[in-house]
Amino acid sequence: MDSYFILDSGATEHWTPHKKWLQNYINDKKIIYLANNTQIEALKYGNIDVQVYDEIKKKYNFITITKVYYALEITTNLLSIKQIIDKGWQLSAKKELLNISNKDITLTARWVDNLCRLQFKILQKRLLLSSIYITPELLHERLGHANNNYIIKTASIVKGLSIIQ
Repeated sequence: MDSYFILDSGATEHWTPHKKWLQNYINDKKIIYLANNTQIEALKYGNIDVQVYDEIKKKYNFITITKVYYALEITTNLLSIKQIIDKGWQLSAKKELLNISNKDITLTARWVDNLCRLQFKILQKRLLLSSIYITPELLHERLGHANNNYIIKTASIVKGLSIIQ
């Protein structure tokens, strides 16, 4: 899913209205003071794994945006410029672009309707199973009818995979 964060110089934290994006979240209520002098409540924070395009290296990278607060009343994703700088990233602006970089990656946000947007693709939550039980026949078929001895030897070195005889 393509989406974006608005880079916000007035935000003290990163914010999202998308609870399902958060991973490893911690319940933590926090009052948010908005620019129009109203208050809303954040309920938790967590990390969001995203895929972003590195304009310099011309390739996609996976990054984790940490400590993103979830607030139902927020209508868009906000990235705190202060938090970005505090985490060691550098910002540089040119015309319609704002580059956000560290020693490994350069991200480019673009000005759209007077808002600075950082495009990204959300990574769907991946299901991690601690144990998988599978029959040798099914594994044989899924591995392109590989030799049974090869399958048993390979399965014995894969952590969390058990073959049911």
